[in-house]
Amino acid sequence: MIRLMTIVALVWLALGAVAQAGECGSDAMVKASAALAALRALPSTDEADTDVKPDAQAQIKALKQGWIAAADAKLACSESKPDLAALKADLQPVPGLKYGASGPGAEVHVEEVADHPGLVMVTLKFGLGCGDDTILLAYALSAAGGWQRVIDWHSGDYAEITGAFGDFFTWAVIPAGDSPDWRLVVAHGHPWCTSRWSGFDLDLLKPGSGSGLSRSLFHLGDGYVRGDIEPKLTARRDGFDLRLQIGTGEGDRMTRLGIFRYRLTGDSAERVQPIAMNGREFVNAWLQLSWSDAARFSAAANLPALKERHDAVNAHIKSQTGESGADFAFGPVLACSDDPHHFQVQNGGDDAPATYYQIQSGDNAFAMLAAAAKPNPQCRGADLMGGK
Repeated sequence: MIRLMTIVALVWLALGAVAQAGECGSDAMVKASAALAALRALPSTDEADTDVKPDAQAQIKALKQGWIAAADAKLACSESKPDLAALKADLQPVPGLKYGASGPGAEVHVEEVADHPGLVMVTLKFGLGCGDDTILLAYALSAAGGWQRVIDWHSGDYAEITGAFGDFFTWAVIPAGDSPDWRLVVAHGHPWCTSRWSGFDLDLLKPGSGSGLSRSLFHLGDGYVRGDIEPKLTARRDGFDLRLQIGTGEGDRMTRLGIFRYRLTGDSAERVQPIAMNGREFVNAWLQLSWSDAARFSAAANLPALKERHDAVNAHIKSQTGESGADFAFGPVLACSDDPHHFQVQNGGDDAPATYYQIQSGDNAFAMLAAAAKPNPQCRGADLMGGK
């Protein structure tokens, strides 16, 4: 209790002069800073403890509410060309306390978006035991010259660390053709204390006001693996591309690069190629896609047979692993003599019956041609993947 009172007293001393001066957002920043101080003062928990205790939940909620209110007030008082450095300093919950310091510190970022004049993005990241949480706000300059919050994206209440928007947090602004309209795509992981295997969420957001501030037009949730590959989100003229490390479901090769590329048509998102870096990974990805997506990357003439095979593999996935992976292995990848773009990928063969997938390479893409229990005699030679 003495530690908590001391930290809160220091916060009030640091911000008291600003509050007395009546500058915009001072009272809200005092509340946010006090909440962070109280969060830091809570007893430390075991690093493997994934629970967020009720007293911590209350301080997290107070921190979010106070900081968002302060950001709104600060931007409302800003000129049409805000001083970003000053704004960042004003929104730091405890001046001088860096994220990553002993206990849950905080880190603020304020930036104008390139190629989108009149759009300012504000983020706050704060530490939580073995993870972190992030708040993202977007402000647009109105025709009247004032700043209006048009995006508010942050986690809801949570009793476990996995409910936080952390692990990684990245965003990108997507232009809407030649119009001044835009969309925001946001991706983040879910912290977890005891494993590098976790999940991620991706949402496509449309700027708005009032009750429409945080409306998601499209949502994707899937698994990923933290560690070897830094997640990267890229905006494209026609959509977006997220790349990060994911599990394969294979017994001898645990991870691969996951490619999640989507094309936007209006407010709808459709997955497009590439979905993998090579033929073997294409088959791995195809087998784990929803059939609606897998069908679009398949030969139209063989859809009934391919669907039957796809359904059988997915039934096996669910029965073996509770929908978390395939638990199968791949054999050789062979070139085929009839067409330089034709390849055969073997799946199974030791403990499970082998299936031979015929695929065709294209421009930064692959197509599934057929699947059979016997190899194609036109596909011979050395394993192009070298057993990898």
